[in-house]
Amino acid sequence: MYQSWGKLLFMHWPIDSEILRPLIPSKLSIDTFAGQAWIGVVPFTMWGIRASFLPPIPGTSAFHELNVRTYVHHDGVPGVWFFSLDAANSLAQVLRLEGNEIHLAHDGLEALHVSESHRPDVVILDIGMPKMNGYEVARRLREQAWTKKVLLVALTGWGQEEDRRRAAEAGFDRHLVKPVDPALVQEIVLSTRMQANALDRE
Repeated sequence: MYQSWGKLLFMHWPIDSEILRPLIPSKLSIDTFAGQAWIGVVPFTMWGIRASFLPPIPGTSAFHELNVRTYVHHDGVPGVWFFSLDAANSLAQVLRLEGNEIHLAHDGLEALHVSESHRPDVVILDIGMPKMNGYEVARRLREQAWTKKVLLVALTGWGQEEDRRRAAEAGFDRHLVKPVDPALVQEIVLSTRMQANALDRE
């Protein structure tokens, strides 16, 4: 395989290694500098991508790329750990980095089971989940007394008034349209945690 990389930008931020620990396989140790782990964000461009015995294919041989990384050791050998950037995992990683406890589910039935098992303060449901859609999961959760103080957030590609009405009728408190800004989700989660803490002190 032949390829060229260029137009790279390396950006790094210090972070507490304990925040990263749940995201890294246990067999890897997290590398630190001056007592801090580091998160790297690297946007770059790839071009001329082709098998060594073929010419580049127009439209598929050049594109922009992004990776998010941290630095690790395995048996004393240094290396790089790349984080997954698929939608569910990337949002989960952002929220974890802010100190939230996260439990992922990849279909509606699993979401229902995970929610019932962990009873979180906030449940974010993609409306288009397989096996059971987000509306039905929300309705079933709202039938349970423990969800009275739980914030349900709908995540969907549809933002018309009818879509918002359906979400509200199913029991959702918030309706977010994809692509969603992780900072907005963190703001919602933080606000919910502060309200829960205030209620606990009363």
